[in-house]
Amino acid sequence: STMSVDRWVPSVRANPTAAPDLLFSYGSNHPAQLTERLGHPVVTGGAYLPGYRRIFRGMSKRWEGGVASLTKRAGAKAFGLVVHVTAADLTRMDVFEGIASGNYKRKVVKVTLADGARRDAWVYVSLSETFHEPSRAYLEAVAKTVGTHWTEEGGRPVKWTDIDVP
Repeated sequence: STMSVDRWVPSVRANPTAAPDLLFSYGSNHPAQLTERLGHPVVTGGAYLPGYRRIFRGMSKRWEGGVASLTKRAGAKAFGLVVHVTAADLTRMDVFEGIASGNYKRKVVKVTLADGARRDAWVYVSLSETFHEPSRAYLEAVAKTVGTHWTEEGGRPVKWTDIDVP
């Protein structure tokens, strides 16, 4: 069952000028990987980023192919999830996402939650302009992230073949 939104985003409502305490994940950071990276259980909810589409940029040795990024695209929606994060969580994620080595940057975007509420959230985007075909293993991880809170039409689970590789 999905936790109520009020449970995990109170601080944004209480102090709208505060840094976001949500991270939008649209790539391989599904709940299991987030739990492993952050060292504690995570609470997630469905979300999408309007006006953006998922693309694949850069080369990951771990995944043996391109990894997810975002590009602006009118009318598009990038589906994923949001996770409640602390400043310490973001510091840890910055290491995994390669902020120091210039692989990704972290910025604030306005996501739409599953209940229609709009919230500021951090997101990681690749600094690479180079397309690399993502591996099947990576697309399976993306499908796991998207499929945590979303299904295909008719309720069918999201499969790796459903992830568009533009």
